[in-house]
Amino acid sequence: MTKRFLLFTIFALTISQFAVAQETATMNLALRQFANQNSGSIQQLQLLVQGNEAAIATAVKQLGGNFKYAIQNISAVTLPVNKIYALAQTSGVERIEGRHGIGNTLDDQTDIHADITPVKQGQSPLTQGYDGTDVVIGIIDTEIDITHPDFKDAGGNTRIKYLWSQLDTAGGTTPAPYNYGQEWDAAVIDGGCAYIPTISAFGHGSVVTGAACGDPSNTIYQGVSPKADIIFVAADLGTNFLNNTVDAINYIYTKAALLGKPCVINASVGTYSGSHDGLDLPAIAIDNLISADSSRSLVAAAGNTGNRFYHLQYAVETDSAFTWMKYLPAIGEVYYELYAYKSQFDNVQFSIGADLTSPYTYLGRTNYYNILTDFTFSGGYAQLIDTLKTWSGTVIGTVTIDAETIDTTYHLAFTINTTNTAYYYRFISKGNGEFDIWSHPNYTGTSDMIKTVSLPPVSQFPDVARYRSPDQLQTIVSSFQCSDKVITVANFNNRNLWTEVTGNPYQTTDTVGARGITSSIGPTRDGRMKPDITAPAITHLVPCYNQFNPHLLQVQVTGK
Repeated sequence: MTKRFLLFTIFALTISQFAVAQETATMNLALRQFANQNSGSIQQLQLLVQGNEAAIATAVKQLGGNFKYAIQNISAVTLPVNKIYALAQTSGVERIEGRHGIGNTLDDQTDIHADITPVKQGQSPLTQGYDGTDVVIGIIDTEIDITHPDFKDAGGNTRIKYLWSQLDTAGGTTPAPYNYGQEWDAAVIDGGCAYIPTISAFGHGSVVTGAACGDPSNTIYQGVSPKADIIFVAADLGTNFLNNTVDAINYIYTKAALLGKPCVINASVGTYSGSHDGLDLPAIAIDNLISADSSRSLVAAAGNTGNRFYHLQYAVETDSAFTWMKYLPAIGEVYYELYAYKSQFDNVQFSIGADLTSPYTYLGRTNYYNILTDFTFSGGYAQLIDTLKTWSGTVIGTVTIDAETIDTTYHLAFTINTTNTAYYYRFISKGNGEFDIWSHPNYTGTSDMIKTVSLPPVSQFPDVARYRSPDQLQTIVSSFQCSDKVITVANFNNRNLWTEVTGNPYQTTDTVGARGITSSIGPTRDGRMKPDITAPAITHLVPCYNQFNPHLLQVQVTGK
């Protein structure tokens, strides 16, 4: 997050100059901020655009972009950054989204206690065995070791029908209509593919693929669907992760259709940033892709933050309550985001304060704001900039609050540029309502929240009696994992004792069969039950993967 050096009179209300005039489409805050900060950039950006397909296609072409494909009323395009606001002013364009946040690898799909063998054997009441024959399994993950014997058939030929690396720039062909990355088909792979993944990225993608459909010569150890064809996408997990994932899903389903086979996609990747309700454009586009054909399904990991205190939600009361946010060195500011339903936030008042921590002293706060009375929206967007001062009038920093409306939801982003990075910064609320904040430097790239265990005693600092701590609830990843059309999977402990490839025993204190302590839980922000199911975890596999031992997958992915 780039620092914004803006100084305004206290409580000054401003509206971004980029959001006025003829803008007809709304866009997510991260994309808007990026466009504002890089207004002269000709970098091509991956975007999802909701609205009239013909109008979008025409405008994108005229503005120097590329129209890739449409999923009902959502179009996937690339466009220069400096043309985004021109597209937003185009009649027929309703919403533009991009740069939702980075992706994370999420392990949770192997099996030892899930009764897979009876399914493969077709035991009663099944009328046949199911081993992946005539089915395509698509994997969206980090890179894969294409030389591994688990991914070859009995004749030594690759089972990977198509491979698309969204990260590579040479060695294969650039797939249309996506126009980025490189792809290889089975014939090229068997003929000596130039695809060479980095060693650091081997583990996760290879292990997940092995768990899903590995078929080694030693048949004691095999994947859930060892006879399935494989289509693999090595995903770009950068800031445009979600839009890249839509492309990956569209690519896999399209290739599976060319093969004339049903397709199951596994995505053991996800993002912890976002609204956690499945209503962002990437999630809706993925829903549409799944629904377009009854032979499609998508399985995705729920996340690995079940033991992390990175979610904040509480019922706002008449008396003020607060939560401390810390300065984040990685971005040079205090930054966090809030989501709330309009009906649950219209009557909330909120302000920003600061505290000295040695000794604990409440230094001051802004006036209280209200979303209805203090924000003027234009094109679904508003911005408020204020100065944070001590009770005696000394300037502590500048507060910028960006706000957008998305259907029934408010989305607010808080930025504090501060003169003292050691202070704790209060988010204060009072009134009547509720909201959600997901914030953690390692998972969302935003400010850390102070937990109850780190608070001073009430006898030392009475204010903490009204402190609201982050919790370990609703830790599920955001976006498509929150969709009813996606099978979202938590993990349980598969085993607590095994032998590593080195021959050494490895033991943990995990309880076999219990939900993994790190496995994320729901519900979604709108109260729907997620995850949908649990499966055995494979979290211990990733650090151990070694490209020089072709049978490592067969050591720990037992009876998947």
